[in-house]
Amino acid sequence: CRLGTVAPTVTGVRFVETQEDLVRLDVHIAWAGDPDVVLEVGYKGLPLVLELSEVQFRGKIRVELNPLMPDVPGFGAIAITFMEEPFMDFSFKIANMDVMAVGAPDMSVADMVTDIIKENVLKGLLLYPAQLVIPMIADIDLERLRNPAPIGILMLTIRSARGLRIADIRSSDAYVKIRYGLNQSFKTRVIRADLNPEWNEEFQLKIFAKDQPIVFTVKDYDIVGKDDDLGDYSLRIDDLVPLKPVDLDLALCHTTQGSIQVRLLYYPVSRLDADGE
Repeated sequence: CRLGTVAPTVTGVRFVETQEDLVRLDVHIAWAGDPDVVLEVGYKGLPLVLELSEVQFRGKIRVELNPLMPDVPGFGAIAITFMEEPFMDFSFKIANMDVMAVGAPDMSVADMVTDIIKENVLKGLLLYPAQLVIPMIADIDLERLRNPAPIGILMLTIRSARGLRIADIRSSDAYVKIRYGLNQSFKTRVIRADLNPEWNEEFQLKIFAKDQPIVFTVKDYDIVGKDDDLGDYSLRIDDLVPLKPVDLDLALCHTTQGSIQVRLLYYPVSRLDADGE
């Protein structure tokens, strides 16, 4: 196992202002590494050789020193997490065969392996609110740091889409997938053969950080193979005024045309607690 000669590069550091008793930093990291990781699995005398190399990685890591304290080292713990999914690419070989190129373009081994690593390793362990917490003192509430409570509830209505591109012969069978944080994922129903579909479906999201993006992906449903992407949009709700509904028209990214229309209504935890009383 060799991690290579190329070190990760810090491309930017941003201090994030907060009223909480902590220090919060966003660290942008990129790595185009040359590791050579070889594993032998299977039976003795007839092993199967797995090789991992040519790793590319970039993402934004959030680092918190929490809580601040008057005594050395000055904080109780270090918490590390990703606020959004990082980019990752790599070469993966089995018995010297590059399996990343095997399979149809919409069902390749590369897509499947990358999805497994993202879903089970990166997202499962380090996508907020999941965090890697390193205690610096003995008397620290690790449970609170590892499992932060939501700060509010977002009522999200997916209203419609306009001007979607044609993914099938004459139209698209569109639906919207919504992802937020570690394990909140929803999707609308599929509307067949319509480039201007109307869903008017409502979803409820637990919000853990207002600067963590909500990702909307519009897809074309296919009976066989992988569903086609019709565009996406990453939305942060930093400036959302509590208890005031907002209608947005979001121009889709990574496509040539199309937009989605959504309505947002944010309830902070303090107001929910007050209503509960």
